[in-house]
Amino acid sequence: IGWGAYYFVYPSYDFYMQGNFIKVVHAHNMYLNIAAEIGLVGFAAFMTCLGGNIWRALKVYKHVSTNFLRGALLGCGLALTAIAFNGFTDFVLFNTRLTMLFCTVMAVEAALLRHPSLLAIQKELQRRRMGLVSLPELSDEEIQKNKAYNLKDI
Repeated sequence: IGWGAYYFVYPSYDFYMQGNFIKVVHAHNMYLNIAAEIGLVGFAAFMTCLGGNIWRALKVYKHVSTNFLRGALLGCGLALTAIAFNGFTDFVLFNTRLTMLFCTVMAVEAALLRHPSLLAIQKELQRRRMGLVSLPELSDEEIQKNKAYNLKDI
C-alpha cells in the first residue's frame, strides 16, 4: 500500500468500528505494518537487516577485550532486540524520532564492527566458523591431558 499509507486503507478493513472519525495510523504490530506497507520483499530486507545486526553484535561481543567496545556492542544488540520483541505488540517506528534513533543505533553498531580490532576478531571467527555457542578449539596437548584424566577414573 506504500510507505506511511496504512491509515488510508484501514477504513476499508474496519469491520467493527465504522466511521471516518477513526484514524488508525499504523498496525499495532511492527511486522504486519512493515509487510503491509512495503511488501514481502521489503519485509524480508528489513528482517535481514535487523536480524543480521542483532546476530553480528551478539556474536562478536563475546570475543572483544575492550570494555568500551563490549559495552557499546552489547548495548546496540540489546536495544535492537528490545525493539524486535516490542514489535510483536506495537509499531513504534511510525514515529519519526524513534525511527531516527533506531537507524542511529544500527549505524553505530555498523561503525563499531568496522573497528580494526573487531575486523581481526571477525576474520578469526569466520576461520573457526564459530557461532554463539561454539566451543573453543583445544590444542593437542590439552586433548591428551583430558584423555589421560578421563582414563584415570576407569
